[in-house]
Amino acid sequence: MANMHPEPVSILETRRARTSATLLLLAALFTLIGAATAFAQDFRGIHYAIARNALHGPQWTSSWRQTDDCTLQKSCQIQFDDRLSVVFLRYKWAVLNPAENSYRFDEIGRQLDEITAAGKKVSIVIMAGKYTPAWLMRKGVLHHRIPLTVHAREKQEGSAQQWVPAPWDPAFIEEYGKVHRKLARFLRSNPRWYDAVVLVKVAGIAVHSPEIRLNGPKAFVGKSGGDPSRRQQQFQMNAKLCEAWLEIGYSEDKVLQASRRLTSVVDQAFPDKPLGMAFVPGSRRFPTIKQGWRCAPRAKNRTLNKILRQFVSDYNRRAVINSTIFHTGGGYPRILEWAKSNGAHIGLQLNAQRLGCRNPASRCDAGEMAAALNEAVRLGASFVEVHNGNIQRYRTLLSKTDKALRGRR
Repeated sequence: MANMHPEPVSILETRRARTSATLLLLAALFTLIGAATAFAQDFRGIHYAIARNALHGPQWTSSWRQTDDCTLQKSCQIQFDDRLSVVFLRYKWAVLNPAENSYRFDEIGRQLDEITAAGKKVSIVIMAGKYTPAWLMRKGVLHHRIPLTVHAREKQEGSAQQWVPAPWDPAFIEEYGKVHRKLARFLRSNPRWYDAVVLVKVAGIAVHSPEIRLNGPKAFVGKSGGDPSRRQQQFQMNAKLCEAWLEIGYSEDKVLQASRRLTSVVDQAFPDKPLGMAFVPGSRRFPTIKQGWRCAPRAKNRTLNKILRQFVSDYNRRAVINSTIFHTGGGYPRILEWAKSNGAHIGLQLNAQRLGCRNPASRCDAGEMAAALNEAVRLGASFVEVHNGNIQRYRTLLSKTDKALRGRR
């Protein structure tokens, strides 16, 4: 029998609309979960951090696949084989963007041709800090000059400037976003190039490397090596850097806001890619300012921790953070466990000084290397970054670890 009391049309339409909205919401949710899973699978594995890059200046070899450990192998050329899944490419902003509205991406295209031909993926970063284009400073971007020491002069490289911009300067943020938008457009001109990019790191708040920080005394006075006088020089340099930042208006709030805005402009350029932040664990990576606007270079602060937590909270499953000094005895701060528990992915870069084989002074212990890689897998890392000497010496071990990180046996 027909329903003698049919529901009003408006009620039926409302229910249908709600059902459709629910289905759309569920579909979007499953899409996001699927995308996050695909992201994770894409960047899992061993990442080879390329050191030699023609873009880095005339002192670098033109063969960007050449490694430093030529005495160990008849061939110094790294092969993109089963010991790695991703190639980590680091670029200096000043080289990619030498003049206003002028961009040099051809070298990136040639590198990506080789990488994609081998079936590998790419992690990419554009470093700011002292690699920010000089023309930006001439245009009036807020900055301070690096207090140069003898060591700093010796370490001056191609495209390195003697100043570091304030990452909260609006013009700096705009141009950092612009170079990423231009790069994304260039990569999209070849679908193979763009598809190969599985991770884009944000390095707008930096000094001399991809890690986020504004204090980097070792870059200017060298590593202490247990030398008390050199350690004292590092503290003195920290004090100079703190005063320099304070002079141009540094505050923790400003740097937190800058981090969010810099990540946002990179996100706008690469909205469908995971975003990463690399860091060196520590409580003095940023200036410590006490009451009365006084520098306290020996005092600790939580600025780095706050930046990482803000990043993970904003981007959740798209967020990737990686510690760059991992070894069997450390380099795994608690923030990584917190990040994992909040949906982010973590990566670990092997500490070249503890594990590495990059230079004659480094230890090269196969047992320690195996222990570190096994520990990285156990800790739930999505990837492990390795450098020149390690990539050549430990082919079998790295191949095994790459499979373990990617969930293959």
